[in-house]
Amino acid sequence: MKSTVIRTVLFFITLSAGAIPDAAVFTSISVDPATGQVTITWQPSPTPNIKQYEFYEIIQGIDGGVPFVTLPRTETTYTFSSAANVSRRFYLVARDSANVASDETPMHNSIATMLQFDSCNNHIILSWTPYIGWPGGVLQYKVYDYNSGTIIGSTTSTSYVIQNIQANTSYSYYIKAESGTSASSTSYRISKYTAMPATPSFIIGTASVEGANINTEFSIDPSSELSSYILYRSLSITRDFDAIHTFSNYNGKLIQYSDPDLNTTSTTYYYKLAALNTCNVEIKTSGPVNNIILNVSNESLTNHLSWTKYKPFSSDLRYTVIQVNEAIQKKIIENTSSLQYTDDVSPLRSYTGEKRIENEFCYFITVRDTLSESKSNRICVSVMPDIKAPNGFTPNGDGKNDIFKPLLSFKPEKYLLVVYNRWGNKLFQSTDPETGWDGRYKGVPVETGVYIYSLMVTSTDGRETTQSGEITVVYP
Repeated sequence: MKSTVIRTVLFFITLSAGAIPDAAVFTSISVDPATGQVTITWQPSPTPNIKQYEFYEIIQGIDGGVPFVTLPRTETTYTFSSAANVSRRFYLVARDSANVASDETPMHNSIATMLQFDSCNNHIILSWTPYIGWPGGVLQYKVYDYNSGTIIGSTTSTSYVIQNIQANTSYSYYIKAESGTSASSTSYRISKYTAMPATPSFIIGTASVEGANINTEFSIDPSSELSSYILYRSLSITRDFDAIHTFSNYNGKLIQYSDPDLNTTSTTYYYKLAALNTCNVEIKTSGPVNNIILNVSNESLTNHLSWTKYKPFSSDLRYTVIQVNEAIQKKIIENTSSLQYTDDVSPLRSYTGEKRIENEFCYFITVRDTLSESKSNRICVSVMPDIKAPNGFTPNGDGKNDIFKPLLSFKPEKYLLVVYNRWGNKLFQSTDPETGWDGRYKGVPVETGVYIYSLMVTSTDGRETTQSGEITVVYP
């Protein structure tokens, strides 16, 4: 009887020593976004004689788990440093005092984060490895702004798009996975500085006429780091603009382009320059600039000027009218906001014979903008010839009114003055407008009386004028 009891106790002890202990419950593996340290938490095995907990890491390319750390039975958390933003996978085994191991827990993994910055669409795409290990799976992922600690969104997928990202700004994020219970896991923090080429704060253009060409010039903000631009042109400020030239890999801050073979005297052309970012998207466009069209009409010795407005959306522009006569440029009015001007050229006439003026007057308009000056087309107008001939003179040698000479308001291309007596005999002839008749014929003073003159002149624009009349010779 005694022998039977001993055998029963030994059999019970043997069975107890060989029993597999209950597994621990792997709660979570979580990363501190601030430090990158990884913390593993678990609930202890209910088996009373557990000696230790063993963690194994699953590494790609290696069969089975690689021993990672062994911890005493009193521990339920473990923290270690892991600088790399990678997903690490572990499972847990409980081992009892008889050196019998429990079943492996389900594998859990840390959440690794990835970030893609789309500068073309100004958004950030966050993605991450899914959290694996909870029996009921992940209820949701929350996306946190690390800098403010606020939740910016949640999702059940493993990616999230953040819109309206600003250039040259630092952003940091992390992810928090939540189970259907109280378990959660935070990811590695991921940061991005959205470095993008600086956009110009301004592009200011001008357009000047040079013959049949319009010379455009655009000044670009010196802080700009962009290098691609498109020049557009339109015949109307309200219509679509067409691209006429592309500037690639251009690092200068002054873009110049001459648009050739245009009708600059009657057609307005509008231009604007667009800056492209690295995605070839127009990110900054100048205001429109246009050529100024000047028109001039003549009425006797008065020239009427009118011109089109420069920069249709600018309200505080000042124009300067330039007169060109005998290759001399003269500002005849400055800083006017008007679009018309009347130029009286009669003061340029002289009846003393000491000064003549050209028959042709030329004009152009300039306007000063913020950084440069624009110029209109140059237009010329012929002044109607003005001829004055005295009806008498006193060639007595006293230095006063001794010469008969018609006075012209212009320099003629051709000139012929002939003086006759009353019987039609030619007494004097000159082809020089500065040479007049001194009242002599073959060196001898003519008699007091009435004589006939005939004048034929051709102006520089080809107009012929004839004039004749009587001239009286008197000797006081």
